[in-house]
Amino acid sequence: MSGGSLFGVFGVVFWLVQILVSSGVAYYGWRRRAAGSRMSETEISQMSDLQSGRVAITGTVRPVSDDATVRSPIGQTDAVAFRTAVEEYVGDSDGGGHWNRIYNRAEVRPFLVDDETGTVRIDPPSDTEQRLDWHRRNVGVGSEAPAAIQSFVEREQEVEETNEYELGPLTLGDRRRYTEGVVEPGERAYVLGSARETSGWGDVSYVIDEPAGEDFVIADRPPDKWPARPNCGANYFWLSAPSSPVWGS
Repeated sequence: MSGGSLFGVFGVVFWLVQILVSSGVAYYGWRRRAAGSRMSETEISQMSDLQSGRVAITGTVRPVSDDATVRSPIGQTDAVAFRTAVEEYVGDSDGGGHWNRIYNRAEVRPFLVDDETGTVRIDPPSDTEQRLDWHRRNVGVGSEAPAAIQSFVEREQEVEETNEYELGPLTLGDRRRYTEGVVEPGERAYVLGSARETSGWGDVSYVIDEPAGEDFVIADRPPDKWPARPNCGANYFWLSAPSSPVWGS
């Protein structure tokens, strides 16, 4: 095959990949918007009025037992659910660049949600969508990461230490951003899923443990409190401004 033909083939493949990626992003965005509409249309129920089927509830989170929480990787927070991401900035020859995901971990444990009228057990599937307030820390070239992030990198074998080198008067290397959202015992949460009647958990008569159609969502605010134009840049969270500083200054 001649050089020109080979170049043409690579060019076609490149554009096909770009089209597929763009289509995937568009489809993902459409699915999130459709899910958001369905959530907003689902009325929030009190625990005392629950019936089997699609439900949305809000209330205070409690673990099912003293040892039923999980510790978040960066903040080391005792939580019933967390999602943590690390992204690395990749530059290109045109002076632009993008954030490349190098670490993505999420866990969710069974927990209870109660309001003033009753208690429901939440037993989420492993692929539950989490829409959480987040804390993000950018670590630039030559910057010292907070102690919590340094400890996280030391613990996690999947995340290597950043590379830095000097070129004359310049310091070059990796730029990263670390993002984490958690659901802690004692905070209020929103849950959307499919409820069913159950027995054997004391005064807990319903469990939400299956999606309602395509939807099983855990959030730390109801839909009417979400931002009007959410920032979904990390592709993992329904992002909003952090409520307080985290992981050091």
